[in-house]
Order: sequence, then structure tokens, then C-alpha cells
Amino acid sequence: MQTLIIENKEFAVIPMNDYELLRQSSEDFEDEVALLQARVNIENGDEEILPASLAEKLILGNQSKVKLWREYREISASELAKQTSIDSSSISRIESGKREPTLSQIKTLALALDVDIDDLI
Repeated sequence: MQTLIIENKEFAVIPMNDYELLRQSSEDFEDEVALLQARVNIENGDEEILPASLAEKLILGNQSKVKLWREYREISASELAKQTSIDSSSISRIESGKREPTLSQIKTLALALDVDIDDLI
């Protein structure tokens, strides 16, 4: 290792291979910390594990997120209507994409489906 002083600051000069190893080790450590935090969050009930099939459908975005979450939670449309005080026909139109839910409805649906608002947008 060599050192350089530029504008009164000391810098370490190391071979590029050593730098790449350090950078990769740092990234691996950050990934490990994130994994451990995710496990803690899951154990505490702060996060849930979704089936890959649901995650894929949510990511693709070609189906109603309200419907996907409702079906995943095993709630019927009529039960969701009762829980949210949103009439069944509105739920049906929201799920079919014929109607955009209001912000108030999104908040209510998110609460009933036990998801974050962002999960429905």
C-alpha cells in the first residue's frame, strides 16, 4: 500500500484487485445485514412472506391489486364490501378496472386487506 497526500488529505493507494475485494466484502456485509433485518421483521410480524405467484402478479401489474390481495387474504367481495362500507358494485368496478378508487377508499381497502396503501397503488 502507498499513501498520497493531496490538498493536505492523506489517501491510501491499493492495488485494484484489493479494492474490488474490499468493495465486494462491503456489499456482501450490507446484504447480510439486510437479510438479518428482514428475518427479524418477519419474526416480529412486521413483514410477511408472499408466495412467488402473488409477487409476480403484483409486479406485472396487469391485474387489480385489490382483487389479488382480497383473494390472497381469502376474503369474498361481499365480505370486503361489508368490512369497508364500500358497496359491492363499487368493489366490482374497482377490481375490474372500470373505476379508480378514491384516496379514502384506498385507505379503507388497505386497512381491511392488511396492506400498506402503496401496495394498492
